[in-house]
Amino acid sequence: MVKQKRFIILIVLIFIIEIITGCTSRTEFSSDFHTGTEGLKIGFLENAPPDELDYIKGTQFLIGIGVENKGAEDITKGTIKVTSFKNYIDIKGGTECRFEKELENGVECILPVLKGKSFESAEGDFSPIYLDAEVVSVDSKSLESLETIEIEVEYKYATTASIEICVNDIKEVFNVDKSCEAKSLTLDGQGGPVAVTSVKYSTFEINDKKNLLNMIITFENKGDGESEEIELEEISFSDYSNKLRDDKKITCKVSGEEILEKKIKIKKNKEEGENQMVCNVYLDMGLAYLTPLKIRFSYDYLAKENKNIKIKLISEEELKNRLEEEEQGLIPEEFAPPIGETPEDVKKMIAERLKKKIPYGDFRNFRLSKVSFPYLENPDSEEIKNYIGEILLEIKATRGTKQETRDKIKKCYYKVLQRESSLLQFDENKEEMVIRASNIGQPADGCCVGLAQIYVRKHLKDEGFDVDDPSDAALNRAGQWILYPKENIRKGLTLFIKCIDDKNLLNAIPCYTGGPRNYDNPISSSDCPTLDEEEIWWND
Repeated sequence: MVKQKRFIILIVLIFIIEIITGCTSRTEFSSDFHTGTEGLKIGFLENAPPDELDYIKGTQFLIGIGVENKGAEDITKGTIKVTSFKNYIDIKGGTECRFEKELENGVECILPVLKGKSFESAEGDFSPIYLDAEVVSVDSKSLESLETIEIEVEYKYATTASIEICVNDIKEVFNVDKSCEAKSLTLDGQGGPVAVTSVKYSTFEINDKKNLLNMIITFENKGDGESEEIELEEISFSDYSNKLRDDKKITCKVSGEEILEKKIKIKKNKEEGENQMVCNVYLDMGLAYLTPLKIRFSYDYLAKENKNIKIKLISEEELKNRLEEEEQGLIPEEFAPPIGETPEDVKKMIAERLKKKIPYGDFRNFRLSKVSFPYLENPDSEEIKNYIGEILLEIKATRGTKQETRDKIKKCYYKVLQRESSLLQFDENKEEMVIRASNIGQPADGCCVGLAQIYVRKHLKDEGFDVDDPSDAALNRAGQWILYPKENIRKGLTLFIKCIDDKNLLNAIPCYTGGPRNYDNPISSSDCPTLDEEEIWWND
């Protein structure tokens, strides 16, 4: 019996030790995303635009901009302007740029919705925005001109500060034991560029029933951008709030005037007494206690970034050589990687190119061994049309629809495939297949590798793509996407149907491709007609 008890005690001790060691070996993780002083982070993507451009009138290139929400709040409203300083460059719309309006020297786009830091996205949402650009002129008196491209982003943001304060801590004549003690607080960022930097407060006795809590709250723009004013949305603790109308209302003033519809002016380089709000509230008499104080305010924030580009005039002889190369259909070396012998080689090439973040350069040409990929072939027009019809019957959203409705979608989507180069996706050579994105010196139905590039560049990012991990499942899907053109059509058509909004098939095209594009032969309403009311199957 004694031995049995000893054995049980030993088992319990081992179990406790395992719990202790297990707990101490875990990596600590903070769930507080309301830290730091960053909001929307902007910057140019690598080599988009390049640092130097050779000038040939009409030289086209890409401007790639990364927008990343590094703060705690979601961004649902904002615009981004991209302009050239000297007008040497004509900036047009492009992938992921929903037009707000055209500017004299650039474009203004609507920012995509970007989620803030959370358990789902610990780093916050990132989205690339790509714009097509063209060199239209230079300083004719100089062999080298300098142009500046500027990004200006303006967005609506908010900051929520939550701190603990000691309420009802009154200075007593005699020493009295208290659960807490009031003290001035200095704060860091709360997950936004404008932050509460200090809270000074104290409680005064008014009568035998009421005390008065006085708070001096200081705000500061801690980010790199500009914000002129903030709007107080909420200040509250326990059952006291600025939103109430009874005797528990918190009243706040700036420069002696009560804040109603007025906003609080914010200066970047504040002096003593500026950027402050004074709040008062009458408290019920009682013992001192700790309670969370919540301060939430919203504001418009403006940030800028720019990049200088050298534009170099090239000689007539160099221009002639380049034109000869294009006429011969030569592929620039940087766009012609070694022949992929296996699917793994293809995926490796995809990963390497995505690391560079050069959208058109990433997938401009892939060379695949014909021996290793005998199943690769460029489907003809009728085959693609038939396959679209089969897929429409399979897709859940179109089941039960009229044949006439499916024909409208089929015709429209086929036109999209034509324009996006999918009918010219593969070029056959003797020993290799070339997935061609831009037929240099040859006619091309579009400017990219079609569905393969659209999917990888735009839609795959939502699946957590990580090019640093060669075993990543999303990377495998990208490889399959490029290697199997019929599956391109299936996945692309599903995405296209999701983009149909308000019965308008034409409106689905910029959604599907990621933004408006400038084509000489735009798709017309006769190719993509508006659906009738009874054809909106998704409202059933």
